[in-house]
Amino acid sequence: MNDEMKEALALLGVGERSSLREVRKLFREKIFTWHPDRCASTPEECREKSREIIAAYNKVVSYCENRHIDFSRNGNEDEMWEDPAEFWKKRFGSDPVLGG
Repeated sequence: MNDEMKEALALLGVGERSSLREVRKLFREKIFTWHPDRCASTPEECREKSREIIAAYNKVVSYCENRHIDFSRNGNEDEMWEDPAEFWKKRFGSDPVLGG
């Protein structure tokens, strides 16, 4: 993970192993706190902080989407729906229940 991503996570207050649901929740809390209509600071400071939070959130979400892992099997349709006992025999050489 690069330094930009670590900064984005720190800005959002999220750990490196947080789920996307946690990221969204903390983003909503932060953006609610720094929204220009609700913020106690100057409006310009609130707008700037809101932009930073939105940019950090977008960076984290795009990173997560780009790191998508494909768990699909490579092979034909017949392989994907084979009999579990046949799969076991091919994989380990014998049937676990019948021993044959």
